[in-house]
Amino acid sequence: MEYEQLRRKIETQARELSYFTTDQLNKISKKLSDDDKLKWQTVLDRFGDQTRSVFQTYKKKQTNPFNLLIPIYFV
Repeated sequence: MEYEQLRRKIETQARELSYFTTDQLNKISKKLSDDDKLKWQTVLDRFGDQTRSVFQTYKKKQTNPFNLLIPIYFV
């Protein structure tokens, strides 16, 4: 029971971190020139792809969430 609560808390916090990071990246994007925005979009797309990949892997395998947090920080 305690493990399940911890697992859910970690998953929730990881999602909130990804939403916050995406929001901050979008704020930066608004301050860039048009040419730089095109390049920056690649960064946004890669971050989104990586985040989706991590959560899909997590849902498919229901593995230990501690192992899944590492790729988020080192993308």
